[in-house]
Amino acid sequence: MRILLIDIDSKIPNLALKKVEKYHLAKGDEVIWNMPLIAHNSDKVYVSCIFEKNKDKAKEWEGRALVGGSGYSLKIELPPEIEQVKPRINLGFTTRGCIRNCKFCIVPKNEGRTRAVGDLLDLWDGKTKDVTLL
Repeated sequence: MRILLIDIDSKIPNLALKKVEKYHLAKGDEVIWNMPLIAHNSDKVYVSCIFEKNKDKAKEWEGRALVGGSGYSLKIELPPEIEQVKPRINLGFTTRGCIRNCKFCIVPKNEGRTRAVGDLLDLWDGKTKDVTLL
């Protein structure tokens, strides 16, 4: 299968799409990033939008792709078999949630209170000396 991943607005690797990528690569699928012109030749298209200011760009994909991300909808989640994938890209979270309730932030509403979600070894590729915790 040919899988197209569209990252609407991330400046760092999009963790959800990296999970999707690893899941499909493990199945032997071809994964292509950010080439909207081949959408019609793709078996499945995933689109992620992190920031609400870009929601209209994500809406353009409705009906043609699986669209999600915090900037699009807090109700859409990855299927469990993809959510459990650990991409090991030396970037990610060992905890999720937040103890604060800043007016501008969606984290407490989206993820609840602070909780552990993994270990540093879940993020590390086993090679590099640097791992970025978000």
